[in-house]
Amino acid sequence: AGVGADGNLFCMSTASTTRFIFDKEGSGHADVEWVAFSDQRLKSNAAPCPYGINAVVALTPRIFDKESAYIEGGQVVLEGNKRRMLGFYAQDVIAQMPELVKQVDTSTSFYSLDYGRFTPVLWKAVQELHARLEAAERSIAA
Repeated sequence: AGVGADGNLFCMSTASTTRFIFDKEGSGHADVEWVAFSDQRLKSNAAPCPYGINAVVALTPRIFDKESAYIEGGQVVLEGNKRRMLGFYAQDVIAQMPELVKQVDTSTSFYSLDYGRFTPVLWKAVQELHARLEAAERSIAA
């Protein structure tokens, strides 16, 4: 109560540590970055990424007003606090790449999309386009 839209709900720092701030809008902030463990020793059942250029072009990037909300009694309650943003609908992404969307009970929560996990898909799409370009260049040179 009483915290403005960009006010901090939680701030952890001292003169000798990095700051971590969580604001009312739901954003997390750090002095440097958020990182996740990506050590090969933690991974099993690995296979090449099945998604590439076809999955990328199947999604529609959008610009929209995103409203903060909560769910009460199975109903979405919009709080009237909007921000203009770019992104995707999680429901569209789940149809193409379900691993990028957190599965939830929609009567109690909202779908979450980790945009950072698009990186391997985009990387593969670039590799596929690069291979096509090289093939076209070889064809022209022949």
